[in-house]
Amino acid sequence: FTGSLTFRFSDAIALSLGVGGLPGSHSMMGNWPLWAGTERSIGDDYIKPGYSQGIWIEGRLRPKLYYKLMVANNINAVGIDPGQLDKRLDTISGALWWMPGTGEWGPRNGAYGDYEMHATPATLFGLHYTHSTEERFSQVNGGFENTIIRLSDGLALFAEGALAPGLTLNEVVYDSGTLEAGYKHQGLSLHAEWFWRNLSRFRADGPVPFDNLFEHSVVLNASMMVVPQALEVYGRGSYIWGEFREPWDLAGGVNWY
Repeated sequence: FTGSLTFRFSDAIALSLGVGGLPGSHSMMGNWPLWAGTERSIGDDYIKPGYSQGIWIEGRLRPKLYYKLMVANNINAVGIDPGQLDKRLDTISGALWWMPGTGEWGPRNGAYGDYEMHATPATLFGLHYTHSTEERFSQVNGGFENTIIRLSDGLALFAEGALAPGLTLNEVVYDSGTLEAGYKHQGLSLHAEWFWRNLSRFRADGPVPFDNLFEHSVVLNASMMVVPQALEVYGRGSYIWGEFREPWDLAGGVNWY
């Protein structure tokens, strides 16, 4: 689904145009499929933005310090008919990350495991932020298509009755952010993220019982190469402090290379 045309001017500036992931969390930085499992934890998937068409720049500001900044049409273009999208690029997403140890975090902007078996500790510290005004896209049959924003009870935000009986939301301002830290050494990989999301400025066909909805989550990932570059054992978990529910998940498994 993603693809872009990139012009690299220097190590500090590479300009891209196309469809790509908004850099709103570590898992949106292009590192798929180099994850411990086949999917994200729910604490990540619940808050992160998605993929959209836009323009972005990225590069190295200083040794071991990197950035990515993207302006896009919305936080999710997957499943949206192009005829429903406007021409505005009013979604902004950015990331700034520092790798003071080895100056890298594995291939593809940060694989989660330590397949490389770092002899010197690799460390990662980063922050991410996304801001967007999101609208409800209606289908001919009366349904809706943009379901990436959900509430902690599992309902899609733009579904009728999600916020109050009989109420249909038409527009919302979405803000989210992430703080992350990670460590890799001799096959051990540890990575933690704290997410927050705030929904505000609701526009609906009736009174909304909230001025804003602020929620946050934490995601932890750990793995170990028990057989170097062959057998990896991993575990991960997340917890969401939601307005309507407080869901959580745990997962674990093995990877054979």
